[in-house]
Amino acid sequence: TALADRQPSPLARRILTGRLLVGAALSDIRRYPDHYIRAEQTTGGWLLSGTISWVSGWGLNSALAVGAVDPKSESVVTALLPVDHHTRSEHLELSALGGSRTDRVTLDRAFVAAEDVISVQTLAEWRTSDLATAGDARAHHFGLAQAILAELEQDREPLARKVAYTWRPRVAAIRSRAYALSDEATASGNAVYRIEDRLATKAASGEALSALSRALVISRSGRGLSRDDTAQLHARNALFVLVQ
Repeated sequence: TALADRQPSPLARRILTGRLLVGAALSDIRRYPDHYIRAEQTTGGWLLSGTISWVSGWGLNSALAVGAVDPKSESVVTALLPVDHHTRSEHLELSALGGSRTDRVTLDRAFVAAEDVISVQTLAEWRTSDLATAGDARAHHFGLAQAILAELEQDREPLARKVAYTWRPRVAAIRSRAYALSDEATASGNAVYRIEDRLATKAASGEALSALSRALVISRSGRGLSRDDTAQLHARNALFVLVQ
């Protein structure tokens, strides 16, 4: 059941107008039934329980977009949840993604009002939609690649500039192919249209980001190992994209 035509709730309006930051806690749906957030329907809404594997930006977010599963009906509930006493966090000491403020968050029968539910759909529908969304390389992949290429092009090391010269047309070709495939899929009306080709193109974009971010760290030698160096920031971002 799609609820997009309904007027946004007060919580949703605060998020949409930029007064609250919202974090994403959706990936555990993919692990059902081994690990997931449980949704239990109750008067006026839903109760959510379970441990969210990871939430980045914890401490900055005042609300979460949570994906949960009702095992009785195998329905996926996507909802907005305020961060309050029903959310308990445990900080994760990440080496690969240090600086991301990532926590493991446990929900203890957190109540979500019906007005804050974004959608309720079958698990099969959600998986098809998720595959369609996760199957494409998207704008943030190429925006990050552009940022890294720009820094490599300005590097004082000639070999770093050569890396940028070599990779820029490759990234442009991957971007062009990714967008063309995405447009074809949209026009076809089939969520999994040429999904293997789309996934292969997304993998190619990830490989490019991995190679470029490593090159930037290497070009700066020891300077690029400091957490506050932009080379480290881009390396963490590239790895985060691959994790996604």
